[in-house]
Amino acid sequence: MIRHQLSAVLVMAFGASASAQSYDGLCFPGNECTGPVPISGNTFFTCEENCEMQEPTSVRGMDAVLFDVTCSGDSGTFSYRMMLARIMTADGLGTYAITNDAVTPLVPCEQ
Repeated sequence: MIRHQLSAVLVMAFGASASAQSYDGLCFPGNECTGPVPISGNTFFTCEENCEMQEPTSVRGMDAVLFDVTCSGDSGTFSYRMMLARIMTADGLGTYAITNDAVTPLVPCEQ
């Protein structure tokens, strides 16, 4: 019984820390179609798709969260995984979106 209660507490604690991380105020760099793409809650919008970041999972030993991303638009629906990580570089602390294909620095939306 105690083991089950402890498991429930651990799941709630780790689940809360993964979902509590906010990326509001950060943008994916823009292009000629979108300009900077802001993250708002768990969503972002590209030129042709609306994307939702789901199932946030904390990455053990890192200041990072892994998401399942589902995008839908005129061309249909597709999914991929993306990790948002805060990384210290020579330029200072930055937040990066890491996918199978790219590492993209996120920028403050005010730029």
